[in-house]
Amino acid sequence: MTEINRLERIIYIKEELKRVDRLSRKIYMLALNAMLTSRKAGIDAAGYARVTTELRAFSERLESSMAQLLVMSAEMTSLVSDDVKRGRITRIFNQALLDAAQRHGNHGGLSAAADASSQYSGNRFDSIARSIERLAKLSRQGQNVAVLAKVESMHIDKDSTVLHSIGDQVGEFVAQVEEAMAVAYKYASNTEVA
Repeated sequence: MTEINRLERIIYIKEELKRVDRLSRKIYMLALNAMLTSRKAGIDAAGYARVTTELRAFSERLESSMAQLLVMSAEMTSLVSDDVKRGRITRIFNQALLDAAQRHGNHGGLSAAADASSQYSGNRFDSIARSIERLAKLSRQGQNVAVLAKVESMHIDKDSTVLHSIGDQVGEFVAQVEEAMAVAYKYASNTEVA
């Protein structure tokens, strides 16, 4: 895989992570809005408070996971960018190693050294893919919070439409998060992307 292809993959992954980061901020703002609305509703809305607590906790876990992924993707971008800058020298060096391996009949040791740099970045892609899988599991918890909001909205008299709306919005945002994570995972897990 070329350095440019790895860089393109990272760019696609970072764009999807930025999209999820924006969505996580929207979910956090929705959680704050729900908390304020629940305080206005008062004691009548104990379920409301439970929903807002769960929503805020989910939002904080989502933001924390996103921060870790963004750091990982920045590190990966830096590594791949350095690879691109050194690409020509690396290709010349790798070719020299392969040529030496062919001349001396040592196909295993020297050619393995030539593959080391691409294996390292491949391991970083695997690490990002695993983190994206964890984030996808976390987004399922967000779907549970959306369902909880809708269920609780059926049991309160005051502001039930607001709570139901919050459940709809959370469900929509989480669906968008899952979609973005699926795209990012595709680029992180594939060894070659067409």
